[in-house]
Amino acid sequence: MAAEGPGLVTPAIVLGAAVAGGLSARLLRMPTILGYISAGVAVSFFRESLGITAGQVMPVADIGVALLLFVVGIEFSPSSLAHARTLAFVTAPLQILLTMALGFAIGRLLGFDSEASAVMGYAIALSSTALAMKIVTERHNVLSPFGLATLSYALVQDLSLVVGLGILPTLAKGAAWQSTAQSFALSALALLAVLFLATRVMPVILRTTARLRNREIFMLVAVAICIGAAAGASAAGISVAVGAFLAGLIISESEYSHAVVAEVIPLRNLLVSVFFVSVGMLLNPAYIAEQWIAVLALSGAIILGKTALVTLLTRLAGQHMRVALTAALALCQMGEFSFIVAAESFALGLIERDVYDLLVSTTLVTMVLTPLMVQFEPRVSSLFDKRARDAEDDIAVPKHSRNHVILLGLGRVGKHILDILSACSTKVVVVDVSMERLKHVASENVHTLFGDAANPWILKQCRPEYAGIAIIAIPDPLEAKAIVETLRLLNPDIKILARAHSAETARELERLGATGAVLAEEETAKVLARRALLHCGAEPVHIEAVIAAGSRQWKEQKSPLEPGAIE
Repeated sequence: MAAEGPGLVTPAIVLGAAVAGGLSARLLRMPTILGYISAGVAVSFFRESLGITAGQVMPVADIGVALLLFVVGIEFSPSSLAHARTLAFVTAPLQILLTMALGFAIGRLLGFDSEASAVMGYAIALSSTALAMKIVTERHNVLSPFGLATLSYALVQDLSLVVGLGILPTLAKGAAWQSTAQSFALSALALLAVLFLATRVMPVILRTTARLRNREIFMLVAVAICIGAAAGASAAGISVAVGAFLAGLIISESEYSHAVVAEVIPLRNLLVSVFFVSVGMLLNPAYIAEQWIAVLALSGAIILGKTALVTLLTRLAGQHMRVALTAALALCQMGEFSFIVAAESFALGLIERDVYDLLVSTTLVTMVLTPLMVQFEPRVSSLFDKRARDAEDDIAVPKHSRNHVILLGLGRVGKHILDILSACSTKVVVVDVSMERLKHVASENVHTLFGDAANPWILKQCRPEYAGIAIIAIPDPLEAKAIVETLRLLNPDIKILARAHSAETARELERLGATGAVLAEEETAKVLARRALLHCGAEPVHIEAVIAAGSRQWKEQKSPLEPGAIE
């Protein structure tokens, strides 16, 4: 037994670093991703003395990335692709080509030859799918305009790896285009085989497993499907992330999709944290100390260049400024597949060791800086949202509006609220960043306003000083808190109702000034309990008294994350 001890040292250190990094980030009110990466960077300084190599951890970390994209694929409805077709088929490929040109120019300025500059350009064009989607799932819904835009860029970049890795041998001396074409053909055949198995065999497996009514076996099957699809895609020359996403996309149409997500999410969260710690461990402190000026200069150029480029292209595709900037900041870094491009190019002799070290170090630095950049997104977007400022003379809300309802967010919840309000002939001002949604609801009593609901200028155009009540139907807690604070400044007397996904968020919204915060789980419990008690013959007055007492007790409860909540 003693001989097996060293084999547990690396996982123990990585998990310990993840715990320390996550707790530190939580206490400092920073993104947990930053805590994980920073913990990995701290371990990298002692990597040699501890006898740890990042290669020992990355296979497990890759499973975390696969599970992350697997769940994203399940939550992502194929019908949503119609809303993102311009981004996926036009804007995203154009972003890769333009970023490659930018990277090639940087490489030539640094004195690299054409082959090394081309490799640098392609490595810079790739972003971290794991990091970008982690940011999206923490701050927004995958099906929101932010999520769709980010996912479109990330998936197209990952798919381009099939072509990119196929071209690398051709750039090397002695390679022929015929061998590249052959590898593409084999990859296509392997991918078709994977898709056939996924569409024909997977539904049968899930149906059979569900009949066994065993959670443990069901979870094992779900994880096996994810990893199997990822491995099949990898064998086909496609990234693990894309394979896992395709598997999730297929399951999304199954009646078992919600059960699969419920079982996989805890394991996904654990392994994704391992991935980000492993990314930080790849840092070479000696190289950074020697070439820190070059690394920081290149990192700054990449972050600024990609942010500006993605923002511009997304705006040209018709997206709102806030959507464009959020997607750009989530994708402004180099990614995990940049490591693969750099490693393959180094093995083929396309780049020298110093170029390889520069690419790896720059990738890590940009990944560390990305969560920090995202924190400043609301402030930056409000400064650059020219459409909001320039549209001052075209306010959608009539100046004579009084006692109207302000509805912020027109997703699934917001649409149901609007339907009920409209049925009662209530005057409503609706704000959303999707012009498609707004076009379908405009009427005599419903005035629409295109823009970001968290932008103070947009909120001012809703004339909150004359409104009777504001309803925040936006799921993002950060935006909801900002909206509550702004509305309170514009009209201290306005009533504000907000949706919340946790008791902690609900209490925070009420502390900031919301009249009431509605927790979906609590309201569902009330409705079910009320109907059950009525069915059992209880008196309506007694039922309402019991439910009211339960609501007061819930509001007095402490969140598990608050001090003193656990005795």
